Amino acid sequence: MAPHMVKTQIICGETVVSGPPHLINSQSSLSDGVISPEVKSPTTKRNSEMQLLFEDAISKSMKIPDRYLNVTVQVISWCKDLDDLKCEDEVQEFSKLLREDFRFHVKHTKLNNNRPPQQQLNAAIHNFVYEHDGPYNLLIVYYAGHGSFDETTSQLIFSASNEHPDTNPAQATWGPVEQTLMDSVEGDVLVILDCCYASDIQRSLTHGNKSYELLAASCRNNTTPRPGPNSFTRGLMRSLRELLEDFSGNYFTTYDLLNKISLKRPKGLEPALHNRRFRIDTAFPSRHIRLAPHKAQDEGHAGVFPPHSANIANLTLAFELNQRSLDKDEIERLAKVLPAVFKKAKIPLRRVRFRGIEPRIESRISLLRHRVQVIANLQRSLNRAKKRSNQLAAVVAPVDTNNTLGIEVEAKEALGDEDFKEAFAESPCPAQAAPASVTRHSQRLLDKKCSV
Repeated sequence: MAPHMVKTQIICGETVVSGPPHLINSQSSLSDGVISPEVKSPTTKRNSEMQLLFEDAISKSMKIPDRYLNVTVQVISWCKDLDDLKCEDEVQEFSKLLREDFRFHVKHTKLNNNRPPQQQLNAAIHNFVYEHDGPYNLLIVYYAGHGSFDETTSQLIFSASNEHPDTNPAQATWGPVEQTLMDSVEGDVLVILDCCYASDIQRSLTHGNKSYELLAASCRNNTTPRPGPNSFTRGLMRSLRELLEDFSGNYFTTYDLLNKISLKRPKGLEPALHNRRFRIDTAFPSRHIRLAPHKAQDEGHAGVFPPHSANIANLTLAFELNQRSLDKDEIERLAKVLPAVFKKAKIPLRRVRFRGIEPRIESRISLLRHRVQVIANLQRSLNRAKKRSNQLAAVVAPVDTNNTLGIEVEAKEALGDEDFKEAFAESPCPAQAAPASVTRHSQRLLDKKCSV
């Protein structure tokens, strides 16, 4: 679907790569070695379940609706005359599904060459945000078409055909438009990209209290099938219909959607879910976005949306527990008590968000695993850069050995002295050990620690 313009790209920000159990262990080959903490964490699925329970319970306790006030979808594709992938049929079917089964408001912009496509894309997203954003709203952006990654500018490029970008006028860059969605939006944002290299995007640039997730048709450095039985959009539509039935029309999360789609994709073409709002050093990821058929405000939902007020600050507390999870009754009792505590303390409470529960040792090992993997990925990138161009290799920054030493200290604490020595046995001096050479062994040891 697109020219191969990039070999690898390191992206900071949490990524969830989904797949059946027999595929998850091989994800390093799918995403160039970048494995998210969430992929291996046994708590991820349970956290998603607890999020749904808590948000339902806290909404009842605070007497506010447990849904979005408005959900609007901005569909982006290319006009029929330019689109050599022939996406129109699938795009129309997907739009119909969201409009009729989910009762979302759907807008469709078809890019053409009458005006510069970049201007059209900019205008479509800016107007979309201006007209439909709000503190209790969900904005969904969906794109279907060609995608390529420009390594020079580190930008994802949308195009109507497979021609080289230098000679193809029907193209637009996603990065500048995404900045509007990341920085200027009050509501939650879900972006769905059915294009090649959908995961080869710039790193997360902001953080905030709202969720912004990217559901990508392909993992990093991967292409995706064109429209047809194996297309991402086809699997997306089947998964949405199944989840509607599985959850009886109630809410499910983007994490549920990711896993459902993954089971329908060919091996090596699993989708990815990116958290675009927070950086990798955030203690917990943002909550997953919830999806369900939209109901009008007068359709029997308890509570009313409170008057809009700015979210001035977030209070972060860490509750140390003697258990690894909460059941439904515990969550409901907690949700009932928390607002009362704030009321008694005379602290105005706007809303309570569920971030998740992560076992302490698993939290440390997950972060360590991610850092080790990023360094290994950087080492591979440097090696490839040297092979491609001596000039490029001259300007690429070397691996920071001081950072490597810092990670070794954490590794020694998490693995223990014996396992640490075994993991770094390939080099007489751990600080000089190539991260890529020790990662595989360290990964197995970390997984073993996590499973204990």
